[in-house]
Amino acid sequence: MKYELIEEKYLEDIQAKGFLFKHKKSNANIVYIQNDDENRVFHISFKTPPKDNTGVFHILEHSVLCGSEKFDVKDPFNELAKGSLHTYLNAMTFKDKTMYPIASYNEKDFMNLIDVYMNAVLFPNIFKNREIFMQEGIRYELDGEQNELTYSGVVYNEMKGAFSAPERQLVHIMNEVLFDKTYSRFDSGGTPEGITGLTYEQFLDCYRQYYALSNSYIYLYGKINIDQYLAFLDENYLSQFSNTESAMLTEKQVPFDKIKFLEEKYPISAHTEEADKTIYSASFVISSCTDIEGMMGVEILKYMLLDTEASPLKRGLLDSQIGTAVEGSFNTSMYQPTFSVILKNAVEKKEEQFKNCIFDTLKNIAENGIDKDLMEAAFNKFEFALKEEDYGYRPKGLVYGINIMSNWLYGENPLDCFETKKIFEIIKNKSKDRYFENLIEIFLLKNNHGVFVTLVPEKGLEIKNENKIRESLQEHMKSLSKEAVEKIKADQEILKIYQDKKETKEQLEKIPTLHLSDIKKDMESIEKIVDGNIYYTPQKANGIFHTVFSFDTTKVPQAYLGYLGLLGSLLGKVETENYSFQDLTNKINTYLGRFGVSQELYLTNENQEYSPSLCFKIKTTSQNMKYIFEILNEIIFHTKVDNHLRIKEIVKELKSKMERNFQENGHLAAIVRGASYFSDAYYYMDCIRNISFYDFLTNLDFETVSDKLRDVCKYIFAKQNCSAFVAGEKEDYQYFSKVFLDFYNKLDDCNVEKQMYPFENKRNEGFMTSSKILYNVKLANIDNFHYHGSMLVLKNIIRLEYLWNEIRVKGGAYGASISLTKNGLLYEYSYRDPNLEKTYASYNNTLNFVKGFNASAQEMRKFIIGTINSLDKPLSVNDKLETMISRHFGKTTNEDLQKERDEVLSTTVGNIRDLSYLMEAFENQHYICTIGNEEIIKNNESLFREIRKI
Repeated sequence: MKYELIEEKYLEDIQAKGFLFKHKKSNANIVYIQNDDENRVFHISFKTPPKDNTGVFHILEHSVLCGSEKFDVKDPFNELAKGSLHTYLNAMTFKDKTMYPIASYNEKDFMNLIDVYMNAVLFPNIFKNREIFMQEGIRYELDGEQNELTYSGVVYNEMKGAFSAPERQLVHIMNEVLFDKTYSRFDSGGTPEGITGLTYEQFLDCYRQYYALSNSYIYLYGKINIDQYLAFLDENYLSQFSNTESAMLTEKQVPFDKIKFLEEKYPISAHTEEADKTIYSASFVISSCTDIEGMMGVEILKYMLLDTEASPLKRGLLDSQIGTAVEGSFNTSMYQPTFSVILKNAVEKKEEQFKNCIFDTLKNIAENGIDKDLMEAAFNKFEFALKEEDYGYRPKGLVYGINIMSNWLYGENPLDCFETKKIFEIIKNKSKDRYFENLIEIFLLKNNHGVFVTLVPEKGLEIKNENKIRESLQEHMKSLSKEAVEKIKADQEILKIYQDKKETKEQLEKIPTLHLSDIKKDMESIEKIVDGNIYYTPQKANGIFHTVFSFDTTKVPQAYLGYLGLLGSLLGKVETENYSFQDLTNKINTYLGRFGVSQELYLTNENQEYSPSLCFKIKTTSQNMKYIFEILNEIIFHTKVDNHLRIKEIVKELKSKMERNFQENGHLAAIVRGASYFSDAYYYMDCIRNISFYDFLTNLDFETVSDKLRDVCKYIFAKQNCSAFVAGEKEDYQYFSKVFLDFYNKLDDCNVEKQMYPFENKRNEGFMTSSKILYNVKLANIDNFHYHGSMLVLKNIIRLEYLWNEIRVKGGAYGASISLTKNGLLYEYSYRDPNLEKTYASYNNTLNFVKGFNASAQEMRKFIIGTINSLDKPLSVNDKLETMISRHFGKTTNEDLQKERDEVLSTTVGNIRDLSYLMEAFENQHYICTIGNEEIIKNNESLFREIRKI
């Protein structure tokens, strides 16, 4: 036997069987979770505790996927993305581990992916191609005209973007203090300064030390023949290695005798006022991640203390009026987890008041007990999540595979992590006897292993830091010999040759791919039953009923659009005639699994029509369905909008969240803003939830806000505007349809005509932030547009073949992509990008790429399969409901979708070249929008019609 079966166990919580193996020769650890889930999951992971801030494990994560012994191409990861049916394909660096996970419904595809990933991590090309390290990690570059020395590299630029957020800086500072004697003090992603100190030799040494099978953890999940997979792994990989010493994780940090305090600075834009921009945080080290019950208990406690509108610690901090936005975090992805409280947009010199507020509030809760309604609401929220198991874009088998690492990595039994429902019931029973109050005492009030950090804003600090780096590089440049300068230039040229080199047909054919015969020819439809104003899709939903109440907002006058955006953020969070906002929060969380209010905008195919809606998105269990309408009636008919203090509090918190999004996901804001230059739909979106909305909140007149909000409600909550979209079991629907009619009949009539929204035609804006990087968007509005399925293939080709190489690989940006909507909006965007003018030049060259596009039959097949994969992503019940809604408002029929699929499957190289007219229009139109680094934007001011702060 090649393997030792260490344990076999039935996992009642997930109705599966777990197996724990050890490969005898290599000492590799293996877990298999056997069930009937056809969304199969695999990952191989390595224990990788960092020794410094060079980000070496992050760079290795990128680099091993850049070609291997068996799959000798520059980017097998990208080749897989082109032609696989994966449901997940990624790699991730955590504080203490590096993971390489994949998932697929297609078993042939699943085996292909395993083969490529195993070869990548065990036989990477990093030893023979130093260019990989230069590209993905760090390198010097010399500007040809200025002869200026700079740094570049994909991970380097990614982390410049990450550390642009003060929250990331705060976590790094906190960890440096709390874990000054262990690996946890280092940032495994790498700090920008730390990355520049990593050498190629250190990079290779780190791989040799940690990428050993004795230091690996292999996970398999789903409906497979495990004997076949174990034999494949042994014969092709595991048997080629012998046992070596496993990497050791540093022991626990010794607790402090006293809590520590420190102050640091963080950069804000030179155009931003420093007042009320201080950030305070309190962080504590909590037990260890192997304490499964303790981790769940603290997670529930964190929810009660900080995550709801009724949370007492959140309320105490906001009521103190020191700051305007409270966040809580509990980081369990490290051996010693950290519990943190963060107060943002705060008044300076209030450290003592912040500390006293936290401890006084916690002492009061510990002495008098946690509110029973709040506890019941928290239990319902967590129980619902355990029942639903909806993890968004991540397959549940993958989430299981990530969760077990907290035990497995530290020598505990990974199969114990599948007893969450049992542990949850234990905690519920213990809660009757001061369980959570004791957690507060032990982990927070009597815990000296903590740190209070104050981050003070400083105008222009980022520019100062950049100038220091520039000056340091200039000094280094002066110290270099002529030979050293020539070496940098030679390395630059070597990298360029490497990046430009085309793989041979023989090399590409080694990457395993599927055939079109493996693809389903028919699209899967989502059944829709129309019942008056209700649109229902029958689904097996494990006793959960999904609802979306949609209210058409096209009757709201243009002058009220900002108030419409604000209303969506207030409903359910302000008092009503019968409930305080705290009691309403508890009622919602006690009886509903999810309650959210959102502003949605659905585009109609092949024209400029759009359908905006204010939506209530609600999920609950079958037994609690009556509370859907009880709570909805209370919010729609009895909400009070007269409490200006509460509205101001929500506005400040909302602005804080938007500011963080502008920093961390600026491409999303730039896309909407850029499209608003020529699109009614996106102008509308900008007014209710984007940059124009942010400006509206900044200048909000609180004297008139209540009357305006009441007026908006009259335009929205009317019979003519109301539709319900639901998914779930038929028995639940029968009850819903009866009660919905009573609710519907309570709505007033509204005979106001649909409004038209003329918009201002601003163009080409640059929005300056304190970020180290940029988000660049170029857009076009295609006239005489007629959608065809081959356009989806074109998007896939441009994204993976052109933008990946030009913007990411050569330009060093973390990401880039393209979108083409069915009504003719075309845009390309970059993410965490160090370049501005160079990126826009690359966008404009897309036309030449499409005109000259050529591909073999196999390459075209891969692009088509990858495109089909984007159409066939697995959908949860909630996903199916949302898809039904978008198809309804988009007026998309099953016939439209089948036609699109047929056109994708029949796409040829000639079809792609024929679409060059789209890129010609894209090149000729000059709509651009950039968000990010103020210095770079200022230096390229001539590209923009207007530049301003945000």
